Amino acid sequence: MNNLITYQRTLIGKEVELGFLYVPAEARTELPNENAELNVLLPNAKATNGHSYNSDHNRIFGLTSFYRGNNLIAGSIIEVEVSQEQIKIKLNNIEPVLEDDEEEEDENFIDMSGLSSQMKGNIGEDWAKEIILLYSQGLLNVYKPVIDDRGIDREAIHTHLFTSKNPF
Repeated sequence: MNNLITYQRTLIGKEVELGFLYVPAEARTELPNENAELNVLLPNAKATNGHSYNSDHNRIFGLTSFYRGNNLIAGSIIEVEVSQEQIKIKLNNIEPVLEDDEEEEDENFIDMSGLSSQMKGNIGEDWAKEIILLYSQGLLNVYKPVIDDRGIDREAIHTHLFTSKNPF
């Protein structure tokens, strides 16, 4: 049985820059479980075009010229219809759909799409370090190893192990 899944997507900077479209979990049920060529129908096109789909990263590639040709930028909203036969992208008069309890987008939204994976990892590690320090109330100390030869990003050491009475 073929289902049609429709959703709206607000594009992020990396999607526009690199020319891909991320496919959310609810739409992946209609897509193959392995890398494949998908039929994509773009606005004002008379026929579908083949676009590569990466199932590991859930991305449809080859949309750079479409984004540029339609002056799409980070924050642009597109509507996507996903079925087993094709992916259809729409642009005309799209208004964001708000959930009943969802409020308007916060003006202080931080676009992290320009950050590298390493930068995002460092932010996450620092956040985890602060949580460990806060909740341990001084019983744990967190440091980053100078040499990372074991693949360990952060280590928490119980400070009572390093007292003058302990020979270590």
